[in-house]
Amino acid sequence: MAEQVSQGQVLGGRFELTEPFAEDPLLEVWLAEDLELRRDVVIKLLLPRWMEDEEMVERFRFESLAAAQLLHENIARTYDVETSAGRLYAVTEYVPGPTVATLMEGAPLAPVVVAALIQQAAKGLASMHDEGLAHAAVTPHNLLVAPNGRLCIVDFGSTRLIGQRLDHPEPVFPEPGASDYWSPERLGGATPDDRSDVYALGLLAWEALTGTREVATTTPQRPMRRLLASLPGGDDVTPRLRELLLEATADDPDRRPTAREFAEALAEICGERPQEHLEPLVADFEVAD
Repeated sequence: MAEQVSQGQVLGGRFELTEPFAEDPLLEVWLAEDLELRRDVVIKLLLPRWMEDEEMVERFRFESLAAAQLLHENIARTYDVETSAGRLYAVTEYVPGPTVATLMEGAPLAPVVVAALIQQAAKGLASMHDEGLAHAAVTPHNLLVAPNGRLCIVDFGSTRLIGQRLDHPEPVFPEPGASDYWSPERLGGATPDDRSDVYALGLLAWEALTGTREVATTTPQRPMRRLLASLPGGDDVTPRLRELLLEATADDPDRRPTAREFAEALAEICGERPQEHLEPLVADFEVAD
């Protein structure tokens, strides 16, 4: 029988729960200490009521095992999937630092900073796509930036296999606000894939660059693209970045670059060490806190 957990409890004889970390309709999320390796980790436990739902348990295992395949510096690691006290849980990397959503509270951000954020996210997505997986929930809340400027993609609760539908159900609780980053084809009912990930990333970049939030719409031509096309470029960076974002958010998914092509093009703007552009931004955030 699934049991409640509490602060100070040690799961699996190894992971000591130190403090609640986040709220989620499906999961109980804790910051914990790995007593064996002496490092902080994040523990994501399926809530007790979902332990009786075979489809939900299967879905959670799929998400966790899929994430565990992904070994890339711009993807938060999933270390293990375990069961303790009747609770299924995943052990994941703890990434200290703000979400991109928090950093974007200071938008508009400098074009080179936007390029540095998106370039790292695109590299992480390219690694996922190489494994045949689409993230399907690319939002500012699912991108974290560590103090050294390294961006990490988190939350694989909407992961989908590219090119086929899963036998697993859609998440019971869609992520709040995720639909605002959906591509036109996904708004029309298509299964999310690598191309819709790229679109979401382009839309996110637009928001960071302009400070304007785009709201999901089923109209063929979103206002964002008209505004982006007319965005003035008073420096050497904005015109090229604008061009790349227009490509990434093309209505026709076949006209969008792959995540890898997107990352390579963005590297022309932010260089091969994009972290250097983000360290000061994160440092300012830490001081502000």
